[in-house]
Amino acid sequence: MKFISKTELANHLEISRATLYRRSEKYNVDIEHLNDKGISDDDMDLLTQDSSSKERSDVNEVERLRAEVQRLTADNEDTHVKHERLSQEYDELNKQYRDKVTEYADALVRLNDQQQKLTLDVQDKLHAIEEPKKGFWARLFG
Repeated sequence: MKFISKTELANHLEISRATLYRRSEKYNVDIEHLNDKGISDDDMDLLTQDSSSKERSDVNEVERLRAEVQRLTADNEDTHVKHERLSQEYDELNKQYRDKVTEYADALVRLNDQQQKLTLDVQDKLHAIEEPKKGFWARLFG
């Protein structure tokens, strides 16, 4: 193939001129006489080799990233399901806790009422047992 200039060859390969120079030096391809001798198909394959391998690596990277996104999406769904389950368990335990606190508070109120009643009963019985109070003169002359 013949090309008028190195720029035309670079455009044909869809690479920059700097890349063209690097690849031609890397693969020892003569690009000085493009319009006279042209460039062989083998040399053309060498110059396009890096871009096709780059495209392959880009495709592989895209596939790897897609697989990673699918894995993360599945992990996210699993985490969401676990979160929902734990949230339900938390709500149930919280309800049980509130019920127990209410039950214990009611029991405490009942015990407090019983204690007050018993205290009043004991005080009444103690007052009944006590000797009647003596007046001033009775205490003096007793």
